[in-house]
Amino acid sequence: MFNKLSLFTLITIVTIILATVFVNLRAPQTEKEKPLFFPELKDNIDQVAKISIQSFDNTLNLSKQGNKWLVDEYDGYPALTDKVNNAVLELADLKLNSPKTALERLYPRLGVEGPITEESTSKLLTINNVQNETLVNVIVGNPRRSSTAQNRPGLYVRKQDDQQSYLVDGRLELSAKLKNWIERSLLDIPAEDIQRVTIRHDDGEQFSLFKTVKGEDTFQLENLPDDKRLAPEIVINRFGAILSDIQISSVMKDKSLENISDKVNTGIMTFDGLEVYMEAFTYEGRPYASFVFSVNAENNSNDAIDKSKLEQYASNMNSKLQGWLFEIQGFKFDILKNRLAQITRDDN
Repeated sequence: MFNKLSLFTLITIVTIILATVFVNLRAPQTEKEKPLFFPELKDNIDQVAKISIQSFDNTLNLSKQGNKWLVDEYDGYPALTDKVNNAVLELADLKLNSPKTALERLYPRLGVEGPITEESTSKLLTINNVQNETLVNVIVGNPRRSSTAQNRPGLYVRKQDDQQSYLVDGRLELSAKLKNWIERSLLDIPAEDIQRVTIRHDDGEQFSLFKTVKGEDTFQLENLPDDKRLAPEIVINRFGAILSDIQISSVMKDKSLENISDKVNTGIMTFDGLEVYMEAFTYEGRPYASFVFSVNAENNSNDAIDKSKLEQYASNMNSKLQGWLFEIQGFKFDILKNRLAQITRDDN
C-alpha cells in the first residue's frame, strides 16, 4: 500500500513538473530575454546627429548642435531637446516581440507600407550619426491594439530594405508636423497687467489706448474726439489680451520679405514698466510677428517690481526671441489691424 501511494505521489510530482516546463516553454519570452530591435543604435546613441521623419505630406529634419536639437525647416530654430532625446531613447529601447507579415499586400493592415499614399499612416524614420552614416532606416507603423491590460505597449515596424515586418515592444511617439517639435507657448502676459497699447499703421494712422490705474474695467482712448465715443468694452478690451497666451505655429529667421503691405507696429507697456515692441504682418497669407523687450525706467507705478528683475526678464526674452519671426494666431493679428474708425462710434 505504501509503495503504491509513493509511486502515485511520484508520478503526480513528475507530471506537475513536466506541465510547468511545457507552459514555460510556450509562454512569451520575458522582457530581459527579448533582443533589442536596434542594438546598433543602443551602442551608438551618443553619436546620433541627424533625424528625419517623413509622412506622406510632411517632412521633419532635426540636426544636433552641441547638446541642442534644431529644426532645419525653421532655419535652425531650437527644438524641444528633451522630447527629441526621449524619442531616440524610446527607439533604442524597442525590443523584438515576433515577426509578422512579409507580404506587401498585407503591409497596410499594420501600417508598414511606407508613406506612399495619402491614406497611409506610415512614417519613415531615418537616423544618421556625426559621420552622416545611417544608423536607422525604418518604417514605423500602427501601434498594437490589445484589449488586455497586461500587454505592454507595442507597434509594427519594418526596416526599409527588408520585406519582413515585426511587432516590437515599447512605445514611440513620432510626428512629422514641424510645430509639434518646438515650444509653442511663446508669451503670456495677462491682460490686467497692460497699461497702454499704441497701434501704428504703415499709412501713418495711430492711436493709443490706456488705463490710469491697474484694475480698471476698460481702456480709454487718448485724444478721443468730442463727437465720438468708444466701441463697446468687448471690442476695446481685446487690445489688452494681445500678449496673453501667444501660441506659435511656425518660425523663421528675421529677413527682408517682399510683398508686405499690412505691417502694424504696436507698442505695449505694462504697469510695472515692461515695454514690448511688436511688429506684425502677413506673409504668404499667414500672420507673423517679431518682438523686442525693454524696461521703462521712468515708470513710477505703485505696482512696479524690482527693476533689475524686470531688466533681466527683458534681456532673457530678447536673447530668446530677437532675430526670429513667429507665426502667431490669426485672431491676434485681427486685433492689431483695427483702425480708429473701428474702435469708435458717432456720439449721437
